[in-house]
Amino acid sequence: MRLVKIRPLDRAGIEAAAATLPIKLVPVEVRGSDGLDAAFQEFVHEQVEIVFVAQDSLLLSERARLATLATAARLPTMYGLREHVEAGGLICYGINVAENHRRAAMLVHKILKGAKVGDLPIELPVRRSCSSILKLPSRSGS
Repeated sequence: MRLVKIRPLDRAGIEAAAATLPIKLVPVEVRGSDGLDAAFQEFVHEQVEIVFVAQDSLLLSERARLATLATAARLPTMYGLREHVEAGGLICYGINVAENHRRAAMLVHKILKGAKVGDLPIELPVRRSCSSILKLPSRSGS
């Protein structure tokens, strides 16, 4: 199986995980929105079987285009944010951004009420969610 990732934010972690599995990574970095078409052409050329899109603000802003490119190339693509699925992507597994914003707002509220920043706990997202589209396009293209 060949797995592709775009713009690796945690390349070492992904490579370490892949080393324990029968997966060949084909890393493709995208430095701007103009590189997305070339990235998917590379995926097709390398005959990848699945694409993993890392969480990234550029890729989030291009989520509808990513979904279109993935569908056109017939490549199953996994994302790290639910917004990608809402824009037509196949599946995601990652943190809930809206929940993180609510937690940040609660911390800001505590600070405005007089809490000392140093007394507030450091919190990492612990809840993850999985989302997918309900109807897949047929493999025949119809």
